[in-house]
Amino acid sequence: MSESDSAVIQSSQAKAAGSAPVPRSWPVRPGLKLIPQSRLDTRSDKEIVSALLQHRPVTSEKNVWAFWHSGLLQAPPWLQRNVINWARRLPSWTIRVLDKVPDSSLNVYNFLGPAFLPDAFNNNAMTGPHTGPHSADLVRLPLVYLHGGVWMDVGILLFRDLDDICWHALEDPQSPYELAGFAFEGLIGGRKTIPNSFIAARKGNEFIKRWMDIYLEVWKGVTEQTGMHSHPLLKHLPLPGSPTKIGVRAGKPSVENLDLQPSSQKANAKRPELNATRSEPDEQELLFSKTLADYAAQCYCFNRLSHLKDPSDGFSGSEYLNSRGLFFDAMQECLLALQLTGWDGNKQFEYLSARKSDGNKEAEMFAEAVVRDSCQLKVSHGFHSHMVFLGRLWEQPGNEDADHAEGTFAAYLRYASVFLEQTREMKSEPWGQFEIDMLHVGVTEVGKT
Repeated sequence: MSESDSAVIQSSQAKAAGSAPVPRSWPVRPGLKLIPQSRLDTRSDKEIVSALLQHRPVTSEKNVWAFWHSGLLQAPPWLQRNVINWARRLPSWTIRVLDKVPDSSLNVYNFLGPAFLPDAFNNNAMTGPHTGPHSADLVRLPLVYLHGGVWMDVGILLFRDLDDICWHALEDPQSPYELAGFAFEGLIGGRKTIPNSFIAARKGNEFIKRWMDIYLEVWKGVTEQTGMHSHPLLKHLPLPGSPTKIGVRAGKPSVENLDLQPSSQKANAKRPELNATRSEPDEQELLFSKTLADYAAQCYCFNRLSHLKDPSDGFSGSEYLNSRGLFFDAMQECLLALQLTGWDGNKQFEYLSARKSDGNKEAEMFAEAVVRDSCQLKVSHGFHSHMVFLGRLWEQPGNEDADHAEGTFAAYLRYASVFLEQTREMKSEPWGQFEIDMLHVGVTEVGKT
């Protein structure tokens, strides 16, 4: 197919779908192909939103769970567009963005009972600067445990079908896999953990249940996550490093490697040693580390469980993850855009705001690499006021349409999330960590390594 032919097809597909304006002249590059017309969702955005706002009882495990405390219609427009495009890409899935709005048909209590949540949530007593994200933290594990499916943060742009990413493997009775996600190092020393923005498991998963129990325990008697890093169940875990080291590979990404797809092995080899100790960390760096550890307390709970063997029943977190977990490299599959820009939100905004007609080759290579080589883009608001994140920039006055303005590379990402699919094979990687500081205690029991 010629570039001109593909452009005509793409333009007609965009018009048929009734979606937001999309680029009219993007060629289908190697590594990508058009989704067949028969799989396209031709409803308008308004029709999709109307369907998303309806209560639908749980009738299967193919559920996409998400949360926005005040309801989908109160979320920033770019987040609503993310969810609309999920619906277009995932016609066989039931998508629910739950909330905590009284009398809402999508109120979280319609899907789980208060026993699965801490008093702070049930009594509307949560405090601190991040009550929304932490409310989402509290509901994601019980929803997946009780009903099965995939949790996705509303900040995710999806470039691949969930069945293809992991669900076919999870539902296959011949497959050993029961839990799926993305793995990365750097947050908790040299220990692996997973971003909790994407969690997939079948109903009643035993790892999810134990993870949920730990997180509920650290929420007992508190109203916010401040100081949670020093909880008796978590205080043995190392604090993160400085903001310049978290997740950033050695060396500044350059134009020459923007379009390269690193294998997991090569990507790991490029990462610096992130758990190097500092004899005297400065006060600002220490504050950052503690704040990040508190913000990511759910990931810390995961890490506790991943290095724990419960003598009461013999459950071993590391053995489970190595035998039952399906994991992919987070730095490639959901954080590639951050990696390619050194975690610089301003640079991401610059690239995605550029127009193809401007001839900005760096921006073009960046956008094509993200669409071709990662199954999703996790756009974050961030947790630290002194760090710039793309999600915040898209919400600044005057930037309301920056995430989908016609002709921009941001619009290309929007387009790809609906009309293109990748031809590459996603490569899973073994968990690989066994006896690192193993705890021989109960799941919620304080003990020494």
